[in-house]
Amino acid sequence: MSTIAEEQTVLLQFISKLQDPAPQYVLGCLPAIATLGSAPDNGLMNKMIWICRCIGCPFSGLFYFCNIGGDNLEMCAFWLTSDCFIHVDGREIPYRPFGHHAMKLVFSPVLKKRINDCISEASVLDRLSSLASAYYILVGIFVGIARAAGLVGSSCTVKDWPYIPLALAWTLPAICVRVFNGRVVFKDPRQKFHYEEKEEEEKEKEKENKEENEKEESEIRIIEDDGEDEQESNKNRKILVKELKEDEINSATARTMLTAAFSVVIPWIAVILAYFTKPTGFACRSKFLSVVCAVWTVNSVSAYISHIRGETNVSGNRYIHGLLSSTQLWWVNLFGESCYSQCS
Repeated sequence: MSTIAEEQTVLLQFISKLQDPAPQYVLGCLPAIATLGSAPDNGLMNKMIWICRCIGCPFSGLFYFCNIGGDNLEMCAFWLTSDCFIHVDGREIPYRPFGHHAMKLVFSPVLKKRINDCISEASVLDRLSSLASAYYILVGIFVGIARAAGLVGSSCTVKDWPYIPLALAWTLPAICVRVFNGRVVFKDPRQKFHYEEKEEEEKEKEKENKEENEKEESEIRIIEDDGEDEQESNKNRKILVKELKEDEINSATARTMLTAAFSVVIPWIAVILAYFTKPTGFACRSKFLSVVCAVWTVNSVSAYISHIRGETNVSGNRYIHGLLSSTQLWWVNLFGESCYSQCS
């Protein structure tokens, strides 16, 4: 009978936990994550993979918004592979022309039309939800500073957890770009360049061949025209690039370096504030944040090094539960008896 009673108690506790509402500041941060990881990939799984990458590697998401997000055409071109670009002198380039490898993009009228078909204006809901995330993050920053300084709240409070939005403070630049720029790449440009363009070219060639047959031109003339059409087609299929001026290169390099530094340094502010929050590093949550920030740092540095060398993944589970946990025993089991502290 005692075993049955214990099982019933455990079940009731589990149901009670399920009924506990998620803290509003946790829900408020979800739009920031969605904004940072927004991608034009087709399929939910592909979109989730990019979100996971951006959450696991701050540099990946911030690089897109801080270095690319201001220009509509570059926002679309960012998602293309290197074989979609070609130097003005005809040379192939082995990397995408962004960041440390930035080059000036020259779009033909055909390519501009094709790219503009992939870009749309962000909805009002998208912008407002991003602003809501910014509100909770800014409040988290204020509460974190005030709590660490002992200005607000009881010195023995261990249940509320304001450092989740504070830890996501590095997403603020992405939110600002989304709200004020308001442009979204909603259609995968790779589909436009690699598939739809071929269908368009085939239709154009069929139309031209019919016109040529009607005029009954000579076979030599047809062959010459086909050669010219093929050259023109190659120009319309690839984006021309050329070198930037020296000051423009320095500006692009400095902006990329600042983005990398921001993605590494800013998350650790949450660790510092949590460390100075009583009791004992806010009941050892500072240790957990150290683990998260260490992962972010390693991933961001790796992504930055990969970017410098020429160009291009993620995980989680029980640590996510710990992020929301208000049970001190969880932190004791994870980091040891030193985390079982009482306020004096």
